Amino acid sequence: MPPDQTLSVAREVADGLAGDGAEAVVLVGSHARGEAGPESDVDVLAIGPREYSFRLERRGGLLVSVSSRPPGLYRQAFGEPGSVCAAVPGWRGAMPLYDPEGIAASLIEEARAWTWGPLERRCDGWVAEGITSLA
Repeated sequence: MPPDQTLSVAREVADGLAGDGAEAVVLVGSHARGEAGPESDVDVLAIGPREYSFRLERRGGLLVSVSSRPPGLYRQAFGEPGSVCAAVPGWRGAMPLYDPEGIAASLIEEARAWTWGPLERRCDGWVAEGITSLA
């Protein structure tokens, strides 16, 4: 559980994003996992109809990174060799801040149920291509 100040800032950001049309908002990263250090930023993901956006801001003395994208792009990351290693653990540890329709809960559940099986061959090819392109 993140400290009270972090949670307060994250909820304030989530309220603003919800007011702007976000369908769900989650806290991810070191603060969501309870592993944040003094230099850690607060990572907030918004799920909504807009295409990808990203911004950094300072709130309450904390650096806050806010990413937003449609739910389909988050789900797509679970099936891409270049993004799966960050997407799945991030969503497994996500803390919902605003989720009236259960969209974030669904993504968290998908991440927790995710296995390598369907992606294993694509990852092998992706790694092989990356290695041979360095030669």
